[in-house]
Amino acid sequence: QIHSDLIFVHCAIDGLEVARIHLKDKIRKEAAEVIHFLKQRNIEMTVLSGDRPAIVNAIASQLGPIVATAQAMPQDKEAQVALLQDQGNITAMVGDGLNDAPALKRADIGIAIGTGNAISIASSDIILQHPELTLIKDCLLLSVASRRILRQ
Repeated sequence: QIHSDLIFVHCAIDGLEVARIHLKDKIRKEAAEVIHFLKQRNIEMTVLSGDRPAIVNAIASQLGPIVATAQAMPQDKEAQVALLQDQGNITAMVGDGLNDAPALKRADIGIAIGTGNAISIASSDIILQHPELTLIKDCLLLSVASRRILRQ
């Protein structure tokens, strides 16, 4: 059972409820920092998740005004990246699951979390060796500095 951003797991023995467990997705503490950093640079973001709408919308609302798509299948994620590219956008995709692999491959820059699925890692251009999202910020700053040096 799902209510807002909570998931309730009911446990029963012989039809009698003996326990109820409440689960809640939690935003990683560094996610807000990275999102703020990207927004300051006018980088638009979209959440593409295979999770249910209630959960995805609750998480997205904690991140500020951000477009969120729930129940996205792998082909939906790839199609969204392709649509953004067709509109002239340069795209980056961050993911760690098997269902992210097609979108990671399609994106101009695919960024895999190194602790994720081997196929998503193989489909990416950048592999973060640690699951710290602040490394995305570091990658962007490093690429800007590298480009400046190349232009010189």
